[in-house]
Amino acid sequence: MFSFIGPIHNALGLGYYQRGFTAPSYYYINYISVTAYFILLFGIITLKTITERAQLKADKSIVEKESINATLLEKNLELSRLNFDIEARNEEMQQQQEELAAGRDKLEEANQLINVQKDELSLFNTQLQLLVDEKSKNLSSANEELVKHNSELRQFSYTVSHNLRGPVARLLGLSQMFDMDNSEEARRQIVSYIQQSTQDLDVILKDLSMIIDIRNQLYTIREKISLDEEWKKVCGSLVDEIKPDYSIEVDFSAATHVFAIRPMVHSILYNLFSNAIKYQSPDRVLRMTVRSYVDDQERTIFEVKDNGLGIDLARQRENVFKLYRRFHPHIGGKGLGLFIVKTQVGMMDGTIEIESELNKGTLFRITLPKPKEIERQVLLEVEAADLHFDAELNTTVINWK
Repeated sequence: MFSFIGPIHNALGLGYYQRGFTAPSYYYINYISVTAYFILLFGIITLKTITERAQLKADKSIVEKESINATLLEKNLELSRLNFDIEARNEEMQQQQEELAAGRDKLEEANQLINVQKDELSLFNTQLQLLVDEKSKNLSSANEELVKHNSELRQFSYTVSHNLRGPVARLLGLSQMFDMDNSEEARRQIVSYIQQSTQDLDVILKDLSMIIDIRNQLYTIREKISLDEEWKKVCGSLVDEIKPDYSIEVDFSAATHVFAIRPMVHSILYNLFSNAIKYQSPDRVLRMTVRSYVDDQERTIFEVKDNGLGIDLARQRENVFKLYRRFHPHIGGKGLGLFIVKTQVGMMDGTIEIESELNKGTLFRITLPKPKEIERQVLLEVEAADLHFDAELNTTVINWK
């Protein structure tokens, strides 16, 4: 009987006992044993294979993990380096921001300083422009005044030469006639003519002297003058010439006072009033209206209106205020009154206007500006004290130093 195990027993010198087994049974057991062996071997091999694969997979996983860890470590190192660089840059940026903030503060301070300087420069430019405008205006005014004075000087020179020439020529002619005529009666007549011409010459020289005195007037202190009181003084000076039937309306309620040179205001009112009496119409009773008011520029204006003979302004407007100009030859006069009024008004920086019609009357409108610094008009300045005149109080004030 063939047995797979029999040779083993025989090789070992061992017998085996078989009892109760038939050949099929014996072979079946062997087959079972061999099959179990191979199954067990296959299981071991399979388990080993699975174990090796698992180990390989585990090793691979470990390698991969180590690789990943290395990669992660490398990336962590890179991130750490990047973080360090970022922190360094953040610190640098923060330092730059601080520097920028400091620069911004300095720039803001510089801008504020520039704005202040710009405002100061603008103010200075405005003041400079105002000063230039004022100087230009003063220069223009001075030029106009110079042109006017030159024109008046030429007119004055012409008038002087013209008015002096007549009496001088008469004197020369009379003196020659005196030498030529030996009769006593003729000589007495010539002497009387010489005396008259001499008186005429003396009157002209006195008039010219008075005009020069007015132009060279040093008394320029402005006073607070009551127009009503000054008008009463003028009426007192002309009391012998004022007739009871004259109609004179006076209203100084709108402007009771004027800041001006008192003698000149008196002279202006006197000349206008005396002219109204002198040149009144023979066909009607003299009627006068005198009033004063203040305009929107704080200028004092007073008007003197009459119903007298009037002046033909269409022909004589340019000659009204000129020296030795007379418009009614049948009435005595020298032609000085209106010239003096115009001169005095001009010296007080004022203006005079005239409205007139022949045989209807005349209106004179005089405008006087309010002077500057009327409270402190300097009369004298010395080391010890200042002396000035306060027109508001009409008194002299001394400030001791």
